[in-house]
Amino acid sequence: MGVIALITVPIIKDTIESAREKNFNNSALGLIEAANEYYLNSKLTGDYFEEIEFKVNNGKMISGNK
Repeated sequence: MGVIALITVPIIKDTIESAREKNFNNSALGLIEAANEYYLNSKLTGDYFEEIEFKVNNGKMISGNK
């Protein structure tokens, strides 16, 4: 049993770390896509702006005013 644990524990840890990295990358891509949509929508509605800043803390937007 000890030998099996020595082999499987590092594999499981690597799998978890890989999943976390992929989740982070997907979240970042989602934020980029949302920002692009927001920008394009503002261009279509005439509510154009040069720059906008969003602040996110623990997955919640804490500010995002023009």
